[in-house]
Amino acid sequence: MPARPTTPVAIAEAGASDAVAIAAFLLRTWQSSGPDSPGLAGATDELIASIATAKAIRARLGRPVRRMFFAVSNNEVVGMAATRRVNASTVELSGILVSVAASGKGIGTRLVELALNRARADRFSRMIVRTERANERAISFYRQGGFEPVAETVEHIGGNEVPVLELARAIEGSPASSATISGESGEFPSSASPRRRRRRRP
Repeated sequence: MPARPTTPVAIAEAGASDAVAIAAFLLRTWQSSGPDSPGLAGATDELIASIATAKAIRARLGRPVRRMFFAVSNNEVVGMAATRRVNASTVELSGILVSVAASGKGIGTRLVELALNRARADRFSRMIVRTERANERAISFYRQGGFEPVAETVEHIGGNEVPVLELARAIEGSPASSATISGESGEFPSSASPRRRRRRRP
């Protein structure tokens, strides 16, 4: 049997005109997978309702402090990532989400690569990311991309305590990219609750 042709996936940085499509993707992913979807663990209906709107998406666009990236296949958004400035040297990969139907196709890797390229152009030397401590798949994905664990925290989301692991990596080719990896953090979608307890890894 001949192999089916693969559908091209385009990866790009989001602008204000993409906000409606990205918001629809967030809502669609939540409705189909709920908190079981990687990247949405700990989220609630109230949180998704507050971020899955064009207005909320546009509020998260403000280069270079905040950037958003998305993947499109068959004229439909199938993945997204977001970054935010932590300080002069550090940027956080503060959200990455790929639809279940599009997983396993390298979309997450391409989104991270584009985020790293933009961060490098913005002269950041370090990127951090946080994910649920129990999300072994995500942790493995980030470690394969050069991120290493640096701290553990507990996020309070929707009244629940969610253990979170923070990972970091240097951004090669940026000024001071050889700086020591350690870090601060915060935002999408787990920014719903800023209260967290932080514990450095030994």
